[in-house]
Amino acid sequence: MRFVVSLFLCFYGLLPAYAYATPPQRNIYRAGTQDVPTAPSGFALKKIGQNLGDISALASINNDIFVLDRKRQRIIKLRDQNRDGMPDMKTVFLVGFERPSHMVADTDTLYISDAQGVWRIHAGAALHTDTMPTLIFPRTHTTALATTLAKLPIAVHPKTRSLYIADGQHIMRLDTQTLQVSIFAASRNDDLSVNALAVTPQGILWAALGDKNISDIIPLSPNTHFDIAQGADTKRTPIHAMVFWPDGLLIAQTGRNPMIAKRTFQYGSLAPLSEAFIQGFSRPSPLQGKLRIWGEPSAIMLMENGDFIFAERQTQKLWRVSKAAQTKGITVQVSEKDTKAQATDKIQRLENTSQKTSLVLHGSSIKSASSIKHGSLLKTSKELDTDKFSYRQTTQDEGAESSKKD
Repeated sequence: MRFVVSLFLCFYGLLPAYAYATPPQRNIYRAGTQDVPTAPSGFALKKIGQNLGDISALASINNDIFVLDRKRQRIIKLRDQNRDGMPDMKTVFLVGFERPSHMVADTDTLYISDAQGVWRIHAGAALHTDTMPTLIFPRTHTTALATTLAKLPIAVHPKTRSLYIADGQHIMRLDTQTLQVSIFAASRNDDLSVNALAVTPQGILWAALGDKNISDIIPLSPNTHFDIAQGADTKRTPIHAMVFWPDGLLIAQTGRNPMIAKRTFQYGSLAPLSEAFIQGFSRPSPLQGKLRIWGEPSAIMLMENGDFIFAERQTQKLWRVSKAAQTKGITVQVSEKDTKAQATDKIQRLENTSQKTSLVLHGSSIKSASSIKHGSLLKTSKELDTDKFSYRQTTQDEGAESSKKD
């Protein structure tokens, strides 16, 4: 019935013809044990959650992670009690939405958009809520009734706490205190859709736009009309979510080559082209020039410590991306005046720290270097001679291991 209604509305011009038609068939293969995303050099990737449903949005409040499960129309709450970067508690926070699509957090408040509009609820410290959300933006504000079938991208201004809502061909601005609604910007193109919104720390609103042939990411100014710029992405790369971080914009995109791409800042604006950042969602196909896609990034979120978390829809997993641990070198010089006991004492003082350690030797006086174990000198301390060697102490983040298999 929903499909019939969509065709009827398209016929009478209330919807873009491409917006609600059946999407083109793409072969999504079942992920194997070897199929995991890959992070670039200098970054570590770790799985932090699984069996979380059809993830369409992520949000974080007080180190708790909120996961919007579109298929089961619910919010799951994940809590990291011991603060080791791995959630150890999972509960259903709220259920009962109607085709939810987006979610954002502002201080201690969650905003969720679904077919009825935008809801607001206080997150609280409990694992689940005992209060009902409030509908603060009913979709009666929509210019075309037919867009109740469409998604409702939202974003929050970091300073004014206003909420931006992509409602049809309009970007609305909602004052979350007075609940007054105004039109922030409007589209010149009736076939244009807004797929995602993101706000910079300075408060500049950016929108991911698309029609049936092309896609683009542009900044928006108040009281203006917007359209896709010349030279935009003619491959029509679908964008599910995007978020700003210190190095630029992170983009969760699907299409023929799913990935998390990034755009860096150049002279105060975003670079015109995206670069691949998190890859590995596909593998080579027996057909030349084709890829066998096993997964797609569907949501992305920035954490307070600079890490970011993304969701993979097909395997229902969450992944954390962080900068790899840096090595701190401490060199111990052993001179000819030092006895074996003095040299051994210097090294053992370092070994007594809580950090992992490794030994780097210089010189040929150590006869059994191959017997050196990680973090221990017990087997070699008796063979120390008067040559110089260095003892390097490394700091490793236990939770930042690169691309571990399940």
